Amino acid sequence: VVLSSGFADEGTQEGLGRQAEVLAAVRGAGMRVLGPNSFGLINTSPQTSLHATLSPLQPGQGGLGLFAQSGALGIALLAATYQQGLGCSSFVSAGNRSDISGNDLMQYWLDDEHTTAVGLYLESMGNPRKFSRIARQLASVKPVIVVKSAGGSDQVIPGHTVRQTRERPEAFAAMLRQSGVIHVENIRELVDVAHIVVDHPLPAGSRVGVVTNSAALGALAADTCVVSALQVTGPVRTLPTVIDPDEFVSAVSQALADHRHDSVVACLVPPTAEIGARVGTDIAAAMRACGKPCVLTCVGLSPRGSASSASRAPTYALVEDAVRALARATGYALWLSAHRGERVQPAGIERRRAHDVIETFLGARPEGGVLDQQEGADLLSAYGIDIWPAYQVGSARAAKRSAARFGRPVVVKAVADELRHEPGQRWVRTGLHSPQASADAYDDLAESLPPDLRTEIAVQAQAPAGTAIELSTAEDPLFGPVVTFAVAGLPSELLGDVAHRFPPVTTVDVAQMVDDIAAAPVLDGYRGAQRASRPALHDLIARVAVLCEDHPEIATMRLNPVIAHADGVAVLGARIELWRGPTRADAGRRALTR
Repeated sequence: VVLSSGFADEGTQEGLGRQAEVLAAVRGAGMRVLGPNSFGLINTSPQTSLHATLSPLQPGQGGLGLFAQSGALGIALLAATYQQGLGCSSFVSAGNRSDISGNDLMQYWLDDEHTTAVGLYLESMGNPRKFSRIARQLASVKPVIVVKSAGGSDQVIPGHTVRQTRERPEAFAAMLRQSGVIHVENIRELVDVAHIVVDHPLPAGSRVGVVTNSAALGALAADTCVVSALQVTGPVRTLPTVIDPDEFVSAVSQALADHRHDSVVACLVPPTAEIGARVGTDIAAAMRACGKPCVLTCVGLSPRGSASSASRAPTYALVEDAVRALARATGYALWLSAHRGERVQPAGIERRRAHDVIETFLGARPEGGVLDQQEGADLLSAYGIDIWPAYQVGSARAAKRSAARFGRPVVVKAVADELRHEPGQRWVRTGLHSPQASADAYDDLAESLPPDLRTEIAVQAQAPAGTAIELSTAEDPLFGPVVTFAVAGLPSELLGDVAHRFPPVTTVDVAQMVDDIAAAPVLDGYRGAQRASRPALHDLIARVAVLCEDHPEIATMRLNPVIAHADGVAVLGARIELWRGPTRADAGRRALTR
């Protein structure tokens, strides 16, 4: 454990050299390094009883495993749990994480019988793909609470080796949701949620009962439940303002025993501190008996004291904090109990043919580039994705000939990249039933276009009526492959209404990806819109996800427009860029020498 600074955190070549020297020396002795610039570690297991930090605080034994990167935030995290009576199984500060990282600790906690829940304060992440795999495995057996800002700051913590991401800030939050972790905004919320999930039962659902001796608190609790996606079942039970503590505990116990409630929010205005503490202890006993959680708000009193978290109900100063913590615990419980699907494996995939297309292109263009229409069609067809042909024309006569090939209604559209993002149908002429109509449409478009864009007009068969969606992928330096889905146009471009997933994906990931966007009701016929085939849409997303996962040479891929209609999907356009970028393999794989 290296507590001292003066290594990579200095931001100098000398500091980096010293850190590499320490790592080589320790690895050469068959050991691992925590730090440098670490605040240390604590293990409260009776078999270990190790306290190797500079903190005077000694947390009690408990089930919460804690991880932080910086010393300052490690102090804050340790102090917050200590002051609120939360016991810890272990506490680790990674510092510069030259060797041991949060991923290593999660693997340790997966097998540690003394740890029942995990809290991580992450300032940066070196390998999100590995984090996602380990976190999902850990979250399937133990709650994982993560503090990590989803903001767009480009600041890199001194001493941390981090690849820069090109993804939007929302992508990180989506990765955490996909991994099943409980994402919170700050240390206080981490502690609030930990008070529920470490020592108390999880709710079986989102139905909540409210018991209070204050009508105002009851109304506030109910409103906050609604905002937090919790369902208040039954009326808010309001007791007399001046109430015997036994009577209040009895009312809460009855609510916990009520089959209509999966959890209970209790709001008490106690006349004395002693009564508040006693109520918390008695409610905890009722929770254990019923196997349901109850969050308690005691107005005017310190929410928690020196008693251990397991011996009292999770208690909060503000009812909003109590409900938000309960909502996050409920969300995790629902994720835990839900079927998470099978890894997608679309039929009819020809990986070797796709590999040949990619290698042929990069063999001729080692610097990379954009596939032409035929090359893109060949690559997509290897994964069972058919792109509708479009014939680029440079005259009205050529438009007329191309339209005659289809024998059905066609569209004439401008396909220049500069025009693709413009809203509306300004550069598209639809419903053209004759070759002459296509020629006239070409003349109309060409007259409106700048001279240098008049050759970038295409004729294509008209797709069935439906909803235009956009599906894209990117090989991100930090995240690896990222799949993005949206309803095309203003919802995504103006409002940022997009959903992200990170391969490998499951059948449930794909379905939820479609449901995650706010515009999803349009796909189900909202206000007369054409209903889309969800199975066909899910199949297309799965094929795209597997394609970008299999081939890191696909730098970016954008399928747009794609028309989702009642009988399937019509992929009308694609832009695919290839490059031979750095490998996804973890070059700094952490392993002991033999």
